[in-house]
Amino acid sequence: MISGGAEEVLVLWQLDTAKTDFLPHLGATIENIVVSPRGASYAVHLDDNSTMVLSTSELKPTTYVSGVQSVVLSDTKSKELLVHRVSEVPEEISRSVPAASNPVNPSQITMAVGNGQQSMLADGNSLSAPYIQIFDIESSQNVLKQAMARTNPTEANITSEGHPIVEPMLTQVVYSRDGTWLATVDEWQPPERDVSALVDGSRSLADLCRERTEIYLKFWEVNQDTGALQLVTRINDAHRTSQPESIFDLATNPTGTQFATVGGDGIVRVWSPRLRQRDGLAATGPEGTALWSWQCSQMIHLGENVVPEDDVIGLQQHGSLAGAIDYSEDGSILFAAYGTASDAVVYIIDTESGEIRDRIEGMFTGEIRALKAIASCLVMLSNELTVYDIVADELRYGLNLSDRFNESTKLTQLAVNRRSRSFALAVPLLAPDQKKATKGTASELAVFSIEENTPQLVQHFSQVITALLPAAKSSGFVVVDSAAQIWSANPGAEAATLARPLEDLQLDKVTSAAEDDMEMAVNGEEEEDNADEEMQDAGGDVDEDDDYDIHQAVVAPQHLADIFNAGPSFAMPPIEDLFYQVAGLFSAKPMSTPSA
Repeated sequence: MISGGAEEVLVLWQLDTAKTDFLPHLGATIENIVVSPRGASYAVHLDDNSTMVLSTSELKPTTYVSGVQSVVLSDTKSKELLVHRVSEVPEEISRSVPAASNPVNPSQITMAVGNGQQSMLADGNSLSAPYIQIFDIESSQNVLKQAMARTNPTEANITSEGHPIVEPMLTQVVYSRDGTWLATVDEWQPPERDVSALVDGSRSLADLCRERTEIYLKFWEVNQDTGALQLVTRINDAHRTSQPESIFDLATNPTGTQFATVGGDGIVRVWSPRLRQRDGLAATGPEGTALWSWQCSQMIHLGENVVPEDDVIGLQQHGSLAGAIDYSEDGSILFAAYGTASDAVVYIIDTESGEIRDRIEGMFTGEIRALKAIASCLVMLSNELTVYDIVADELRYGLNLSDRFNESTKLTQLAVNRRSRSFALAVPLLAPDQKKATKGTASELAVFSIEENTPQLVQHFSQVITALLPAAKSSGFVVVDSAAQIWSANPGAEAATLARPLEDLQLDKVTSAAEDDMEMAVNGEEEEDNADEEMQDAGGDVDEDDDYDIHQAVVAPQHLADIFNAGPSFAMPPIEDLFYQVAGLFSAKPMSTPSA
């Protein structure tokens, strides 16, 4: 007999001898097991949207197929949920999934994932996702899955009380300009149940958990040949006061190899690489390659909002702080937003000198959600969407989101595409007083231009949008929803599905031989009829064209660019649609001549 479950262990039971064999560390909860007809292999389905085939003799994997492993809110209940346990897995999410486009390979996206759906939703307050998955949209295949934080790949994934072990969460994933570096931020906080024995009356459970929070800023070198990531530098508590402070946002310099962070201590830190040295000489690797490390090259204190390192902040005031950061397109200016919901300020920082050139107040209504720079404008998201022109020092337009979508939450996402001078806004359609997305929650996506407040595209999604990012080297956007589907959203075209669950593809539908023969016969008759019609047209009188003036069509290059640059290559419409669009440009209506 063969069994498996949430322990992530495949167990082989010898019923005659009562002996058991184990295959641990499968990486996710086992959902289903199928034995091949000849008994030579096992097919194991895991709840991280993957399937592996194991040989029965050696229990070694021979085939592994993986889809998108992002968080899923499905109507189909897992078999493991039928087992009554001490703690229940919540079926809701409260924040978006960090994701980034690969600037070197436009068809690849990088997103934070976990050890299966039950492991990702183990903590009700946040997602548990210590891995990244690199997924190729064009080939619909998994490229890489690598651990980026501390993980528990073992059968002992529950505590002695029966609660699941909570793993860290990746909160930021950003590539460098040339794709050679990847910066990540992972955060872990112990559950209150694990520190309840330390309460002494002077501090609350929340204070004890916050003091033991682990926040790491990591820099990874990307292997351009294999795509593997190598950890180069880990910064412990990059932003800290009397306790570790969260890193609110992470941005990359579009003109150089540089990152910037803003944290709860009210300081903007700029991180730059440097060559490692050993005894005054540059250190090299085994193959003679240079070795790098990352360090803080600049510290910009954001005025009066800086928190002293030895100051003890009230929990209520501390929890209301938020921030966002982004570079200008030429890399000369660094925009940082920081503060509480009532006094958030946008700081304009000179990247060369590190001086604060100007401050802008009153741009946010509610908590800071995002800040992005496009051309000469800043796009800011809170309870309102604000587009502000820095050069003209004027407000272009603003949209109040709370009128239709209630209050902005962490599931409200903003992404910009600097190639098309547009930005996309994804908003979950939550009920009043609802902060988390559950099964059946829908989303709405709107694509705007910085010139006008009328959206270029409005698309309704029946699932929650968990990740929104710009498509690399194209004018569209890539959307990941809570059904593990990847969509391409481009202004002027309908949203196209790039990756869908296998059950939606209906691969098990097989047509009979009779149906195939009937279809070939029908198609053959149609082809013969079309051929006869073409022969009759070719033999007809061609003097009809003499009644019209013939003019050569003149097509502007911009019209062709609008057709072929509407989206990335993997999201282009069928070739037949492209043909008719191009033919429509060159075909001109006949002009009738006036009668004499």
